[in-house]
Amino acid sequence: MNLNELVAFLKRRKTDFKKWGTGESKTLAHLLAEINSGEARLKDENDRILRVVMGVGINVFFQNLKLVEEKQVFSDGRERRRNLSTSVGEKMKHGESPDEAAERTMKEELGMVGVALFATGVEDREPVPSTSYPGL
Repeated sequence: MNLNELVAFLKRRKTDFKKWGTGESKTLAHLLAEINSGEARLKDENDRILRVVMGVGINVFFQNLKLVEEKQVFSDGRERRRNLSTSVGEKMKHGESPDEAAERTMKEELGMVGVALFATGVEDREPVPSTSYPGL
């Protein structure tokens, strides 16, 4: 998919994306990158568009201390406060297992390789409004 195709898709479904890239939201380019990398897909469901993602949540401990992610900083300097139930969260890529995604996340986000994973599992969640892409 290219940017023109994404814009046309959103316009046909009357999704207002003009304010994306302001405040805590991400840009159209971010969404396009998520789709093209396999981290997200768009799904028509009745009268709405769903952004479908699979993610991993990782709790990181050192002795009795738990790592907490305070904020996400966008490349343009904007910040989004984080209030995750886990230390780190990341979208899985298409075809990636939860353990593979967790290992990739630890390397990309914290520079850690060869980490030990404990108590892995899967949790399904209901759709929620997107902070990253209001209207999805």
